[in-house]
Amino acid sequence: CLYPPVQAGDREWKSYFTVNLLNLPNHYHNGGIWPFVGGMWCRYLHKLGLRDIARRELVNLAHLCHRGTRKEWEFNEWHHGTTGRPMGKAYQAWSAAGFIQACHALHMDPEHIEDHL
Repeated sequence: CLYPPVQAGDREWKSYFTVNLLNLPNHYHNGGIWPFVGGMWCRYLHKLGLRDIARRELVNLAHLCHRGTRKEWEFNEWHHGTTGRPMGKAYQAWSAAGFIQACHALHMDPEHIEDHL
């Protein structure tokens, strides 16, 4: 995933970024938010000993995963990079697994993470 997003007019911008509207700025691989990456980020912070930051980021990840297009906890494929709007396909196992793995690594019960929402 690219961050910061590549904008039209940037040297790195390619005309095919507009195909299917997937690689517009803050979309898909161009600055979109991927929950499975967020789960790895939380675990990495925890492993570095940055436990408070890791917990805060896990709560942020929970807020993101909690959002859905039709109902809560859809674990969408990716989210818009600035609005957090759920995008892509819902019910992605890799998105759910990233969240659950982070919960277990940080010893936070995923069933009670809603207490922090």
